[in-house]
Amino acid sequence: MPKITTVREEYVIYAPEWKQTLQDAEQEASWLSAWLAFDCIFGKRRNEICRLKRRDVWTRGKYLFARFMVGKKRSKTALLDRMPYTKKKVLTHYATKYILSYLEEYDKQGFEGYLFPSDRTSSSITVRTKFTNKVGEKELKEYTYNVEGGYRSPQDVHYWIKKANPKIWAHLGRHTVATLAAEAGATEYDICNILDVSPRTASRYVHHGTKLIERWSKQNE
Repeated sequence: MPKITTVREEYVIYAPEWKQTLQDAEQEASWLSAWLAFDCIFGKRRNEICRLKRRDVWTRGKYLFARFMVGKKRSKTALLDRMPYTKKKVLTHYATKYILSYLEEYDKQGFEGYLFPSDRTSSSITVRTKFTNKVGEKELKEYTYNVEGGYRSPQDVHYWIKKANPKIWAHLGRHTVATLAAEAGATEYDICNILDVSPRTASRYVHHGTKLIERWSKQNE
């Protein structure tokens, strides 16, 4: 594993702030608090959470199960970029109540299909997004994507997350899950399995903890 040399606490959000963020998100929209709860618990990519369908989430015993579709190709020659894999979390986790509450609301309305459906009525939408180019200048770029009858777009999720808490961003849960797992003693293999990434990529998600940095660096020597 490559040496970890960067400690960035802003890439890690701990339980007290997560709890407050989930409460604030619930005031905005029930689906948003559920979406962030999935991010908090499982640390998956934005499109993997957005693509969840109702049949992909269930409870059994004391666990909450979620079946995600890998949304990233493993190589340029890969034939499939979507492969299902199931993760589970104990129902006693503080964020699971937001998911269970949303599922109850979802089922009462008789919905089927995507767990976070798009609320757009048009077949496509064009959005303009500002970004910084390589020379540091602000540019405006347009993106057009199809949303009719599909899942809520990652761009829309990003907008709502910023509305609930400007300091939070969708990938933050991914960084947090990896870092907290590593601080708790997770091995390199464990981190790769949690995030479904290579060892080189896994190291990019671990930002906090001097002892953790020293331990992983020694493993690389």
